[in-house]
Amino acid sequence: NAHFTDDNQMTLFDFDQCGCGWRAFDIAKFQQVAIQGGCSRRVREAFLEGYCAIAPLEEMEYNALASLTVAAFIWAWAIHLNRAIYFQYSRLDDYYFTHRLGQLKQLNSQYWRLF
Repeated sequence: NAHFTDDNQMTLFDFDQCGCGWRAFDIAKFQQVAIQGGCSRRVREAFLEGYCAIAPLEEMEYNALASLTVAAFIWAWAIHLNRAIYFQYSRLDDYYFTHRLGQLKQLNSQYWRLF
C-alpha cells in the first residue's frame, strides 16, 4: 500500500491491515508490493534502512524477511483467487498464473534478491 511517483517519491496509505502483528511481516509486505510494482532494489533497500534507523530489527526478524516476502506474495495471490468468483473466474487465464509464478521465480534473480 505504497505509491511511487515518477521521481521516486513514496506515499504510504491504506492502513487497513494495521494492527498487532510481526513487524517483519509489515516490511515483507512492503517488499512484495514494491517488487510487484517494479521498484528498484535501491528504493527497497532505502526503505529497509530507514525503517531500521527508527526501529532496528532483531537478527531473527531480519533472517525471516525473505521467507515472509514469499509468504506475502502467496497471501496476495490467495486474496485474488478468493475474489475471482466476482469476475466469474474470467481473469484466471494462462497469463494470470504464468505472470504470478514468474514473479515468484524472479525472487531468485540477482536484481530481485530480497536481502
